[in-house]
Amino acid sequence: MLDRPVDPARYRGLVREDKTLRWARDALSQVELLRRRPPAEWSSTAEVRRLAELLTELGWDDLAAVAYREELAVLRALDVARPGIHADEIGRTMAELRVRLVRTEAFEEALDLTDEQLRSSTGQAARDARGWRTVILAALGRHEEAAESAAVAVDEIRARRAQGVALTQALTTYANLLDRAGRVAEAADVTAEVLGYWRKRSGVTPELARSVNLLSDRLVRSDRAEEARAVIIQALPRLRRHEHRIDADTWHALGVRLFALGRPDAALTAGAHAVTHFWQRTLLARDQHRTVQDEDWDDDHRYTTEYLFERHAKKLETSREDVRRAERSLLEALMALSTYARELGRTDEADAADAEAASLGSRPQD
Repeated sequence: MLDRPVDPARYRGLVREDKTLRWARDALSQVELLRRRPPAEWSSTAEVRRLAELLTELGWDDLAAVAYREELAVLRALDVARPGIHADEIGRTMAELRVRLVRTEAFEEALDLTDEQLRSSTGQAARDARGWRTVILAALGRHEEAAESAAVAVDEIRARRAQGVALTQALTTYANLLDRAGRVAEAADVTAEVLGYWRKRSGVTPELARSVNLLSDRLVRSDRAEEARAVIIQALPRLRRHEHRIDADTWHALGVRLFALGRPDAALTAGAHAVTHFWQRTLLARDQHRTVQDEDWDDDHRYTTEYLFERHAKKLETSREDVRRAERSLLEALMALSTYARELGRTDEADAADAEAASLGSRPQD
């Protein structure tokens, strides 16, 4: 069962993985001794739970799921003899098993488990199960059902008269699922409620900018261009006062949309902020790539030189691709900025953006 390599990229322990593997083998031996007795005669499930936790720590979610299934079966057998005594443990084990099933993409089994927990739970446990049910249905591509599940979660929050972030997060999830289900106009209306919440907050937050971006996009796709333009133009002065808190991708998306909506002046403003932030992202990616290049990749006595070299090569390629991705985004933003400036007759600014773009294209790759 445990004769498999430990993937360092997945291992999440704070100690050496060989020690964790030894502990897992010891725990498995204890569980094998317990299996000589019927589940109803076990005194507790501590050993099998310990095994499941160690397997999770090693990153072996499929094996951890096997262990959690066994713990659940034993707890249910114990519960027959003393009904209700192990209810909390059963609920916790079901929750842990569900996480492993989702991580291994065993979505159908995870959905069955979640539906069972929904039928038997109340309060926070039921709300957690409802949230997972929505996530799992979406992962299965059953977006209509996922949207219905999200709508129930919204109604439950409203029934508790809860407001603020909890309701806003539920509405955001609901809007996203409506969009995936092709119900874009409804998604726009729900997003408008989300934006209304963030507008009432003092200052500005990334959530406000993201809501403006999502709402304007959904309004455009619902053939409500005038509303979309108004949403962005109304928010733009506030966003500009706190432009450092808004990410490059959002600024770029707003610029592209404003230009398409016939506002090249406002697009130029958003596009300039996008370029500034994409430059920062590019410089950071280049700096991180240099750090990877200069690191002592072979200074780890636990592994062979061949393995360390292969691991470093993969890390180096990942950081190199991060640089390429950042530079591609910057290039797109510069080209967009040039387009906006030329539309407004601001040739010098357009030429400057083109020159920056050309310098990126001619830069040698490391």
